[in-house]
Amino acid sequence: TDNDGDGYGSHCALGDDCDDNNIYVNPAATETCDGLDNDCDGAVDESFDFYSDNNNCGFCGVACNVGQGFQCCFSQCAQLNNDVNNCGACGAPCSVNHIALNTCTGGQCTGTCEIGFDDCNVNKRTDGCETNILSDNNNCGACGNVCFGGFFCDAGFCVGHGT
Repeated sequence: TDNDGDGYGSHCALGDDCDDNNIYVNPAATETCDGLDNDCDGAVDESFDFYSDNNNCGFCGVACNVGQGFQCCFSQCAQLNNDVNNCGACGAPCSVNHIALNTCTGGQCTGTCEIGFDDCNVNKRTDGCETNILSDNNNCGACGNVCFGGFFCDAGFCVGHGT
């Protein structure tokens, strides 16, 4: 018996049908993203990548607006131009190391450093504001400001011993 007319059903020459009330579900059908086991293999929507598919992000039919800078990152649509957890690429977070205001602008980590710290290696993605400019003798008060000749950095100023 073939209730849906797709050639599959109980005691049919082509074989059994896992849903004999739906013509689009049978062992020869192509799996589509619809929450059904279209090809009768016991798995639902198995050929779809909900993790990174921009047309089925997280679930069937959830599309990310690629034209607006969105991409499916870990089953969620993320705007790579301004998402601090996916800045410029999926899984590319901006560092929070001594960052007062963590931001992503145009796919680049652009956060503001905490008072007393600076980004001397210009790499806010990897290590944020890595330099303590209040006590670093090679970056005293500002990046590249070196204390020479027995001077040391104290509160962002190069001072001599006993000064």
